[in-house]
Amino acid sequence: MLSGSKGSGRMSKAPFILGPFLPYSSHLRANNPPCSLFLAIHREWFLQSSNNKIAFHQPMDNNTQALVLLIKRQVLQMRQLRQFQWSLPEGTSGESTTMPSVTSPEVQQAILDQIFYDPVVQKHPPSPIYQHSFAKKLISMIESEGVHDVSDDLFEVFTDLMMTTPKRPEDGGPPLKPCFKSYSLDRSCSKVVTVMEEQTTISAGTTGLRTWEASYWLAEHFIAHPELLAGKNVVDVGCGVGFLGIACALLGAKKVALTDGNHDVLAMVQQNIAYNKVPCPTAASLLDWESFTDEQIAALEAQVLILSDLTYDPTNIVPLVSVLKALLVQGVDAYMSSAIRNPQTFVDFFKSIRKECVGVQIDEVPLKDTEHLFFFDEETVQTVKVFHLHFP
Repeated sequence: MLSGSKGSGRMSKAPFILGPFLPYSSHLRANNPPCSLFLAIHREWFLQSSNNKIAFHQPMDNNTQALVLLIKRQVLQMRQLRQFQWSLPEGTSGESTTMPSVTSPEVQQAILDQIFYDPVVQKHPPSPIYQHSFAKKLISMIESEGVHDVSDDLFEVFTDLMMTTPKRPEDGGPPLKPCFKSYSLDRSCSKVVTVMEEQTTISAGTTGLRTWEASYWLAEHFIAHPELLAGKNVVDVGCGVGFLGIACALLGAKKVALTDGNHDVLAMVQQNIAYNKVPCPTAASLLDWESFTDEQIAALEAQVLILSDLTYDPTNIVPLVSVLKALLVQGVDAYMSSAIRNPQTFVDFFKSIRKECVGVQIDEVPLKDTEHLFFFDEETVQTVKVFHLHFP
């Protein structure tokens, strides 16, 4: 909990900082929901003011910067705070002999600079509820430790969020809305996939409006082996919100087609493509597994197929195998990741694919040496497998 003495002292600053916000309210109101308008105005004032009180401070040592980037990657992905990693892994080496602490003034300031005040991050920020929970947890850790003070600027950000963030649904607030999540394809956050996705498992009658963890494994495989995509036409079969296909575009594909049979999913995918500066032609395309045409298949010009978490439903097997039979021909490679929720469904899928695609070779991709850049639910980690399907 926040201490009363610190809170009362800092709250008195709010009337002072409200003044500079007001000139920006009209043009920001149209582009920000009410719950985040106050913080958006705060950010606008901060970014445009010629007398910013927070500037980029002296360079940090490698370990401190590594910690800040670790925290940033988790925040961008909206990792659950109960699983959050607040310190560098043991054994981390660097130029400093001491391990940095997330509670130190230097790290507090860096979190502000690189997350809350970063115009790139705040263009597509995590949900206000998540930002509020993160700031509250960080302040609680600082105060519980009792070694350093909570910075005035961090407390002001928290106060803004506290004033503007809606309640959680379980506390009587409105239903959760789609929000931005950003997935860094490297440890420096220099190559990031940003997508708008639902925060619930099922929305609009589909599970395709959120990113599923099996796609993280396949993305990490391509990050480790970009030659599998380089200069090739990639077709994402059952693309969901588009994370994996957009990642392939950033990792060197020649062209990417993100396909799905759900119109609501494709509408969100089209938006998500626009949120990212993809370096190759990338488009959303309708592909109904039960009513596709030869012309549709030919137009995709597939060289690499990517599939993630499509075998969870037994009723998907027949139509999925049907479209794979049309796409997976000699010279085409298919990479598939899936969490094994129902082992029998998985067995049935491979039995069907071998029957329909006579001669297809199915190789399991070893994952034990994969470097993890994304953050997983611990239970899911134990069940994900990646396969390479191809004709020898």
